[in-house]
Amino acid sequence: MYLQGKEKHMRNYKIYVHINKSNKKMYIGQTGQEIEKRFAKDGAGYKNCKYFSKAIQKYGWNNFEHIILMDNLTKSEADIIEEALIKKYNTTSECYGYNTKIGNYNIVNTVHKKNTSKNNTSDKIRKILEIRNITQVGLSQKLGIEQPTLSKKIKMDNWRESDLQEIASACDCQFENFFILDNGEKI
Repeated sequence: MYLQGKEKHMRNYKIYVHINKSNKKMYIGQTGQEIEKRFAKDGAGYKNCKYFSKAIQKYGWNNFEHIILMDNLTKSEADIIEEALIKKYNTTSECYGYNTKIGNYNIVNTVHKKNTSKNNTSDKIRKILEIRNITQVGLSQKLGIEQPTLSKKIKMDNWRESDLQEIASACDCQFENFFILDNGEKI
């Protein structure tokens, strides 16, 4: 127990960021280990960070820029700074990053956890398109995908946040307001 308390006050913690070179999404983290050990070979140190691990598999470890932001921090300092950076850069949002929780706290981002699949999302999208007087054909043209493909996707009700953002953008609507009607009613 004494050793753990002593380790908490040692200045061996680092804050780092991995930035996807293709889409600029980030993973912000901290470690008290040697950085090479934390990252491991080709990012193998992230096998328990499932969302980030999938991104590493998809894009490859070398398609991420790896930056040490701060060094010589105590555990307490690292916790505070990591949380602040994750919040500042919104890296728990699928749009901006790969973090699934805010710092070392178990506040799991349900968007990542559930892969952003929502109940009745397809019905909501149909209603929004109807209210905004947009046909599926018109939407498919704005999105640059074939109409039958869009129709199948709408029926499947398998939506990611990034899909919804594209649709909101195509409907000239900010994503945050996409499911809110002009009268303030939430769909």
